[in-house]
Amino acid sequence: MCQEVLELVCKMNTQSIGLQMALQCAPVIKGIKISNLFHLQECEEKHFRNLLKKSHLHFCYMSNNKGRITYLVFRQNELEEYLNQKEVRDFLKREGYQSFSLGKILRRFRERYEAYVSGETDVFPHEIGLVLGYPIDDVIGFIEHKGQDYLYSGYWKVYSHVDEKISIFESYENAKEEMIQLVAAKNDIRSIIEMYNQSQQSKAAC
Repeated sequence: MCQEVLELVCKMNTQSIGLQMALQCAPVIKGIKISNLFHLQECEEKHFRNLLKKSHLHFCYMSNNKGRITYLVFRQNELEEYLNQKEVRDFLKREGYQSFSLGKILRRFRERYEAYVSGETDVFPHEIGLVLGYPIDDVIGFIEHKGQDYLYSGYWKVYSHVDEKISIFESYENAKEEMIQLVAAKNDIRSIIEMYNQSQQSKAAC
């Protein structure tokens, strides 16, 4: 994050849901990332759900760890398409998944994620990378190398095609900075979400 935007953040209410959406989910809102986990306090949950209820973004409850709520915010069509790829599907089968509709995948993942974050099990759900849209080669690389020997670390640990991944990370950072500036200019986060949705629809129509 550039110094100018970092200074903006320092002057803002870091607990506001608009700023937290910008910090945690900007690439998803902008339409350049499939999904992201969003963490919030229990008291903010109703506001969060109301914000996204009639938007083009979907959300799925993941866990409540001592009042810290986690949701998956995602773009449904893109996530379904990604999880339907053969290599991704084969990976999920190896992880014990037997049903492959998006709803059933997310329910099974939630069970495994909740068990891990609650300390019920120490088995890490490596499929989290796929649910977040990470490239399958990097998810497999992370497992094979036990999280070590990576070539680059950004939004995830990179094990191949470094230049391509760095470019992706830069686009994510640009989206975050752009959205922080919009929030700092007193734009409502719901209006920002709708603005990006209209922009994506316009591009798709061209």
